[in-house]
Amino acid sequence: MKKVVGILGFGIVGRSLLNHLYKKYNVSVWDQRLATAEELAVVKSAGGQWFSPLHDGDYKCSMTQFVEQCKWVAVSAAVDTREIPNNLRDKLVGELDIFAKEYKKPTICITGSVGKTTTTALTAAIAQECLCKNVSVAGNIGVGLLDLIKTQKQSHFSVLELSSFQLEFSLLFTPSVVVFTNLHPNHIDRHGNYREYVRAKLRLCANLSAESHILLPVKLFDDEIFCEKFFCEKFFPVIADRKPTVNVLCLKSPTKRQQKYLSQVNARIFSVENGFLFLQNNDLNHLPIKVFDCSKLPQEGFLINWLFAIVALFLEGEDISTLTKDGLHKAYSAAIGGVGEHRLELCSTLRGVDVYNDSKATIMPSVHAAVESLAGCYKGIHIILGGIGKGVDRSSASLEIASKNGVTSVVCIASKDNSDFAKELAFVETLEDAIQISFDRAKPGQAVLFSPGGASFDFYKNYRDRGADFKKVVKSFIATKQG
Repeated sequence: MKKVVGILGFGIVGRSLLNHLYKKYNVSVWDQRLATAEELAVVKSAGGQWFSPLHDGDYKCSMTQFVEQCKWVAVSAAVDTREIPNNLRDKLVGELDIFAKEYKKPTICITGSVGKTTTTALTAAIAQECLCKNVSVAGNIGVGLLDLIKTQKQSHFSVLELSSFQLEFSLLFTPSVVVFTNLHPNHIDRHGNYREYVRAKLRLCANLSAESHILLPVKLFDDEIFCEKFFCEKFFPVIADRKPTVNVLCLKSPTKRQQKYLSQVNARIFSVENGFLFLQNNDLNHLPIKVFDCSKLPQEGFLINWLFAIVALFLEGEDISTLTKDGLHKAYSAAIGGVGEHRLELCSTLRGVDVYNDSKATIMPSVHAAVESLAGCYKGIHIILGGIGKGVDRSSASLEIASKNGVTSVVCIASKDNSDFAKELAFVETLEDAIQISFDRAKPGQAVLFSPGGASFDFYKNYRDRGADFKKVVKSFIATKQG
């Protein structure tokens, strides 16, 4: 008789879990919502049932009650399991650990708070367009992780974008290369505080081997909480014992504080000097090695994302010296074709004012990055903020944005009394009002930037729906002005 297992959540991950598990187990699904007719048909065709607290009758139950009934439970990353008591938590299994048991190809895993989607897309596109590799992309971008298992024979390696939610239950996963793009307070409403968010991210390093690589920016060694967690007695001895290679990307000479930590982890340093990428091995008796000519890189995009992608491929063993300027341009076009919509997307122009849709900016550091990218191109930028802060107080960050060079005005879509944006800023209640006031303020040669700095779940299903609505409202607004 097949064992009974459960699946929590039925989005992309839940479907992937069902497709992978139903031939081995009796599988049922729990979700906080009711199933659509199509979803219910899919689950029943796999021999399962759909449980929900919104059901009537036999299939009504809480998440905890569902877990109690199951032998073990596979958890979709989006599901918040904090209500499940400690005595049942041993039953919870993350998607990554199921993946780890059956996926045998190398993996480049990219995580962080800002830039991980772009870096993932660039890494995969360079491998495919320039290095002629068959690469699978999954995680937060692409398909569910378990969908890669059945096609792994055709892949050279995979590139995975992983969120803190996906890493919460990770115990067994051993990536080939781990990339941290950066870390900023995020998802505090789920993790409780920044320390727990960092701890979840560091789970990606908990089972590395001596053949594994960690790649991170030197700035992370300025983050006291990151250093506290990385060098704590429970984590750092594991790193020291298993001896993965720690690689650090430096765009400036390390400070004394940074040098102290670089020495502790015996890090190799990748740096850019005179237009070339150099590698300084941890043996300082040898001169740095020139590994890449950065003049080949396209001007489009952020330099740091390009460097993370290229160094990650180098650490995977790829010959990056063969990369060409034309090939990297093709890779950029391929990558942006996958993720470019809603990330600094020039979507309209009216009377000399360019309009950018940056709906993918769901935290304030993403807004900073967008402003820095556009500041030199315009005489002024009018920013529209909004969305949910996910437990992060955005008051000081929004004031900092308003005071940045190149920023002419900021308007927030929120209730002033209940908002976590700075009270000194302008507030409106609707997207239409925000667009109107921004255009009223904008002059030819300036830009309107919709870069919310918050999650979309106040009014929208996701950032894509929010971005699509922004473009629709802008198009309607421009039509009335031109009519």
